[in-house]
Amino acid sequence: ATSSFLDLDELLAGTVELICRHCEFYYAAIFLLDEEKEYLLLKEDASDNGVSLKNGAYRVTVGSGSIVGWVAANNAPRIALDVSREPLYSSEPSLPETRSEFSLPMAARGRLLGVLDVQSRELSAFDEEDVAILQILANQIAINIDNARLFKQVSAQLNETEALVELNKQLTSTLDLSEIYSRAVQAFSELLDISHCLLYSWEKKQDAVIVQAELNSQLNPRASDRPSDSLAVKFGLKDRPGTERVLNSLVPLVRTLDNATMPDAERSLLMQLGQTASLELALVMGNTALGSVELFRTGPQPSFEPGEVQLAQALANQTAIALNNAHMATEARERVAVLSTINRLSNVLSLAPTLKDVFDGVRREVFSNIDAVGISIMLLTPEGDKLSWIYGYEYGEEVDLSSTSPMPISRGFSGSVARTRKMLLINEDVELLHDELHSETVGASPDAWLGLPLIVANELIGVVAVENDIPFPDHAIELLNTLAGPLAIAIHNLIQFEEVQEALEGQSRQRVQLQAAAEVAAAATSTLALDELMQRTVDLIKERFSFYYVGLFLVGQDTDLAVLRAGTGEMAKRQIEKGHYLIVGGKSLVGGATGDGVARITQDVSMDQEWHANPHLPETRSELAIPLRVRDHIIGALTVQSAAANAFSSELVSSLQTMSDQLAVAIENTQLLVRAEARARRQQNLNEISGQLYRATDVDEIIGIGAQAISKQLGGRAVSLSLGRTVSEIPALDVSESSGNSADDDRQPAVGPN
Repeated sequence: ATSSFLDLDELLAGTVELICRHCEFYYAAIFLLDEEKEYLLLKEDASDNGVSLKNGAYRVTVGSGSIVGWVAANNAPRIALDVSREPLYSSEPSLPETRSEFSLPMAARGRLLGVLDVQSRELSAFDEEDVAILQILANQIAINIDNARLFKQVSAQLNETEALVELNKQLTSTLDLSEIYSRAVQAFSELLDISHCLLYSWEKKQDAVIVQAELNSQLNPRASDRPSDSLAVKFGLKDRPGTERVLNSLVPLVRTLDNATMPDAERSLLMQLGQTASLELALVMGNTALGSVELFRTGPQPSFEPGEVQLAQALANQTAIALNNAHMATEARERVAVLSTINRLSNVLSLAPTLKDVFDGVRREVFSNIDAVGISIMLLTPEGDKLSWIYGYEYGEEVDLSSTSPMPISRGFSGSVARTRKMLLINEDVELLHDELHSETVGASPDAWLGLPLIVANELIGVVAVENDIPFPDHAIELLNTLAGPLAIAIHNLIQFEEVQEALEGQSRQRVQLQAAAEVAAAATSTLALDELMQRTVDLIKERFSFYYVGLFLVGQDTDLAVLRAGTGEMAKRQIEKGHYLIVGGKSLVGGATGDGVARITQDVSMDQEWHANPHLPETRSELAIPLRVRDHIIGALTVQSAAANAFSSELVSSLQTMSDQLAVAIENTQLLVRAEARARRQQNLNEISGQLYRATDVDEIIGIGAQAISKQLGGRAVSLSLGRTVSEIPALDVSESSGNSADDDRQPAVGPN
């Protein structure tokens, strides 16, 4: 019956049960020798009343003062027909009815495997026949145990071989690193009796190991390629000397909580995971470790046996081979990607018409090949002592740099790159270095930073910086270092091209401005009507220069008011009708220009605290006020307003000043002509009245002619003349008749009837 069992546990259980039942013994037990041959471990027992010692981890020391220990030490049977007289007998509280005991060695192929122990309630229960039969049974049991162990070993080897073959298929069927890590920890969990598994990569430059995959078989039967939130992703080797020793010596290491010499960091990990022991093995490729795997056990789980260590190392080696193949494939793909990126970027840079197109093209290529969150480009100022941010992109959108001032190269990450003209890589402690280098952050603060100098013909033109939430891998650094050269050349070429274009555009603008000035001058000399002259001029300036608004103020005679006389748009007409004016010498731009004769300019009204907005002109963003001067005399001012900030270049201001000077002369000439014509009309009227008076012969007629002339001059008011005591009243002249015959703009209203 016992020879039919191939499973060791079933064999032992069946054997003691059969002995108790067929041999009618009170108790039967089988002890097996441990690997170190120091202890006999109770593996199985049975009794006719259900008593068992197996659950108590029962063991006996070889050679100890007990019957079982003596038998193992001497490899000979021992009978105690009366246990009360047996000096080696040790009473067991759970077996109080024992009166006699017989222990026999179990040996196979000349090697002691364990001890068979039977006990009886009767004195002298064992005779010579029982001894012979039990010895035969013990020998048979030993053979069966040996066979079961051999079968288990062979089965285990076959299972391990099949498992290794299957793992090899799984690992070689993918070149994705994260998938390899995930499949590997899954295989360790399925093939070894472990409760937790961590798989590390060895980052030599950082002198650390990084958790790449984790599996907790007690909580989640599936592997995860991400470490749990409760664990640090990275462990420094200076805190884990055991891991460093495994990686360098390639020798497995077993850790247990009861080891008082274990480093605190390694003990802390065991306690944090709730484990009592771990086995760490190197992932060996050739003679080099790529990383390590740490297998954990807890509670009643046994320690790691040599066979398990051997299997775990085989799994680790296969994992290392798969990882190495994936790394090689990844490097090959990365090299192809770099070449492809450089080729695409070269096309982008060669075809980009503007710097903005260059920056967007570089950003797209960088983000498509590197796991980055931001990129910025800074150019050296002409003085060479500052860096100006000209492009920033972070977390999917451009960064507004309009309010960012140039940064001195004496501080900051980018300043360090500019000073040393060398790449600066910061994969950790960004905040610490941020304070140390007095860096300035635009946008969010990164966890990793990489800056490269932009150099053309041995001249530094700027810095390109890339930000990330995780450390930059080697391939990303290599790619960015390769892209820096073509990017610098493209930026330099476009800057030179834009400078040439700007010069040509400046010349073109000058031609347009001169042409506009000529048109304004022609318009100013083509009419002698003052209001028409001013309105045509402001309309022409607005149209030719595409301004938002143009207005013209004239300073009244013997007043301190600058009155709006002409302006563009409907709002200007309404303001003119209401008599809109500004104080000469006041705080407005027009007031200042008419006060001291100096032009006033505000390139960005939002930055000028003293600038006051006109509610009728809400879109004004920049304004220029130019005085109208004639022979050191200020007669008014021209206000020019734009809907864009920084709209007035020095060339444009110069052209507008020239036009203003010409306009002032034209206005002065027109005013002089109007005054001359008015004086001529007054003189003509006086001559006519003098003639009428000279020809009159009657006093009443003379008085009538004089009173009528005075009334007409006063706009048709009633006039009375007194001569002594006689009063002759002259009725008021018809106003319409009077105004229709007069074109004298210089007449003054009377102050009451006289």
